[in-house]
Amino acid sequence: MISSRSAVRTTGLVVGAVVLLVPACTGSDSDPGAEDGGASAPSSVSAEIDNDDGLVVSFEAVGDADAYLLHLAGHDEPIRIESDQCADGACSVTLDRLSAADADEVTVSALSGEVESEPSAAVEVPAWPEPERQPESATPPANEPIDLLVSEVDAEGRPTVRTVTVPAGQDVEARIGELRQQDGVAGVSVAEPIIEDEGGFSTDGFPAGLATWQVEAMDFDALPAEPRGEGVTVAVIDDGITATHPNLDQADITETNVVEPGRDTPGEHGTAVTSLIVGEHSGLVPGIATGAAIRVHDVYNDGGEQTGGVGALAEAIVAAVDDGAQVINISLTARCAAWQEAMGSCPDEVLRPAVEYAENRDVVVVASAGNTGDGSDWCPGGGNETGWPAAFESVIAVGGTARDGSVWPCSPDVDYVDVLAPAAHLRAAVPPDEYQIVSGTSFSAPLVSGLIAVALAERPDLTPADIRTALSSSVAENGRLIATAFLQALNIELSVESPIDPTTAQQIVPFSLGLYFPPKSEVWRRAGLANSPLDPAAYSDGEAYYDDAQPPEDAFYPWRSAGLEWGFDDPFTVLIGGLLLIDADGNVTGTGHLQPHEYYTGHRVECPRPGFGIGTPWFSYRWDVPVTVSGHVAEDDVGRDVGELTLSLGEEATAQERGKLPDIKITHDTLDDCETVLAEYEAAWQDPGHPWSEVKTWPDKSISVTEPVYRQIILESPFVIDEGFFPPAEPDTPDSSVYTSGGTLADGVGFRLRVGDIDFAQLS
Repeated sequence: MISSRSAVRTTGLVVGAVVLLVPACTGSDSDPGAEDGGASAPSSVSAEIDNDDGLVVSFEAVGDADAYLLHLAGHDEPIRIESDQCADGACSVTLDRLSAADADEVTVSALSGEVESEPSAAVEVPAWPEPERQPESATPPANEPIDLLVSEVDAEGRPTVRTVTVPAGQDVEARIGELRQQDGVAGVSVAEPIIEDEGGFSTDGFPAGLATWQVEAMDFDALPAEPRGEGVTVAVIDDGITATHPNLDQADITETNVVEPGRDTPGEHGTAVTSLIVGEHSGLVPGIATGAAIRVHDVYNDGGEQTGGVGALAEAIVAAVDDGAQVINISLTARCAAWQEAMGSCPDEVLRPAVEYAENRDVVVVASAGNTGDGSDWCPGGGNETGWPAAFESVIAVGGTARDGSVWPCSPDVDYVDVLAPAAHLRAAVPPDEYQIVSGTSFSAPLVSGLIAVALAERPDLTPADIRTALSSSVAENGRLIATAFLQALNIELSVESPIDPTTAQQIVPFSLGLYFPPKSEVWRRAGLANSPLDPAAYSDGEAYYDDAQPPEDAFYPWRSAGLEWGFDDPFTVLIGGLLLIDADGNVTGTGHLQPHEYYTGHRVECPRPGFGIGTPWFSYRWDVPVTVSGHVAEDDVGRDVGELTLSLGEEATAQERGKLPDIKITHDTLDDCETVLAEYEAAWQDPGHPWSEVKTWPDKSISVTEPVYRQIILESPFVIDEGFFPPAEPDTPDSSVYTSGGTLADGVGFRLRVGDIDFAQLS
């Protein structure tokens, strides 16, 4: 999804925020217009670094200018400044370090109508002061006590966190080992305070007229009618907020503090995050889910710091679930210092039980992925470091896009990012009644959280798994979330019949395709071999599969551990989901992914010591097989839609040729934890029939028999759905905008195609 390392690496909660500050700026009538009817170029342009706070660009206003464009060398998009934002003939705009990036020159042009003037003379950007960096150590801090966080889970599965202090000079690693032996302990990690990514906030405000491009990028106008998200509660885990802000004072907002109960101190970051979810349209920030209720769980103390660190975040997640949240937004990131990683005590140990608690109670957790991408040298946390809770598989991890739909350079390039949403130069509310331009994945996450609230208001029956599935099939090729496609995939009615992608101007049509490989087919046979070592083609019915005598049941225990829920006597089913993009000429392109139905590849084992419980070792994996779609559709002589759709599977597939099986993705691997326990405590494996030396080979055995299933499915492609079946003509239900068709492809493979309504009139 997304070189120098430019941020301190430490365990803590990292606010994924960067800020562009724009003081008031506006036009006078003193300058004549350009000879061609456009405005003349601004003059007296200057650029200065202001006390480390930002880059201040100033210039004289042009009399007939409607707006100005600030061009930074190396940036594709200018920053627009409305002419009525200047005062007394002078304009000034302030950019923080990340927003100015590594630009070494700046120019300003004026707009008159749609005519842009020549740019001003280029002005050199002064060198930024070098930030202070602390060296990263592989050993714990010396001569000071270390606080440890201990996560425990009660009989009902509710996690709690307590703090244990290791006195200065004592062996921290040994103490961690002792705590892990205690009954009911689910994890131990080092406590760290919250830190902020470089950039941060200031209290400077700016007037109206700046960026709200998320409205177009996420197609607010096509979403269900307002109040969107009504009846859904979104928990915002952050710093405090200013509920009296004019952009928020009509919203349903309550706040509690996790660190200091009873404290209610306004926070800038939390206010900005909340405004993107429920900001009123009468204010300057239009919220995506204005009808949602917000429950803020403040994890900062009175000094604006987080003394509980990861522990407070874990407690806030549990409290949000107990308070009835349906969606939890976390625009914070916890990372791991080198010395903590060396002793195996990273934040995930304490956060995992809280995240699992939310998942088990059908609460959707959304988290920002951080700003650690290395797409440009100027990113504050380059290195694509792992951040929690975003890295957990059940958490929806949100990266960022720029205005043009491309990946924001500082969005981390890590495999756990699920979707990308607007991240750069967004307007947000800040205390007490001001606004700022902000950048960072901190602000991508609330847009996704709000969209999920919109979906849950329409479909309260949706589970976190339903949400994740719909999101995965509603992204463009680079991971950019298409909001209307997400709602269409969930059968939620939009305010428009056929939405248009605002970035590509193509019609968006979500689709799903079920492929049914019949008994005796090669895919069916290989799936059977992945279920057990017996060859399904050798038997006429399913009874032999489950006969303990042929062979003994124990003989294929490793295969059953992989969790292949497939009936021997049924066709083997493959599901493909994704998006079709249709242009005005009827050309169809698209992307998607493949997933065998009811097919979960993983192993979970119980270590033979009391109290291991929630920390049960687990190994899981998958192959993310991409699908490339091509085709054409048009009206025939009698006005019927006719066309053809081709789906090519695999990595590097083309419109007409299959690709290859991508590399395996290991999604979780903690089996070594059990081996460490066995060696340390000299414990006997609890199942004498399967010694650990055998159990630890099961993942490799499972991979060796499941890989051929994926490979064979790819070999069967491309799959062609021809005229008469594409586009489908039969609605799913009466008055439905979703249409289905079904039939048989080559080699007897059955299919069922399901797509949204195709409306060519809107494209012409």
